[in-house]
Amino acid sequence: MRCDINLQVDMIYLIGAFVRHRLICTFSHIVATLATMSEISVTEARTKLADVVDDARVSHTPVYLTRRGKRIAAVVDADDLDQLLRDAEDAADIAAAAQARDGLAGGDVSIPWDEVKADLGV
Repeated sequence: MRCDINLQVDMIYLIGAFVRHRLICTFSHIVATLATMSEISVTEARTKLADVVDDARVSHTPVYLTRRGKRIAAVVDADDLDQLLRDAEDAADIAAAAQARDGLAGGDVSIPWDEVKADLGV
């Protein structure tokens, strides 16, 4: 079976539609929690570190650390951060697939999958 780059891009595009829906839901959740986020000075956070970590972990809301009234860092739940990083990677993949599709629509020549594998030594 011959599989060229167009098929790969189409598969990425379909997966991207699903991921895009998931990203919208995730970002909606993030936006909703931004209204309830908390801020605490670094000095105060030092004395309440366990409480700050528990607050971020249990509420799934970032706790921003401030110095002289400016945000300088945030404490976030590790699982939430992992999910956010996965979502960002998915968004980058979606953008790359869209760029590839635009290139093909603009007349870029696709490379047969067999040739790509041969170039990579696979």
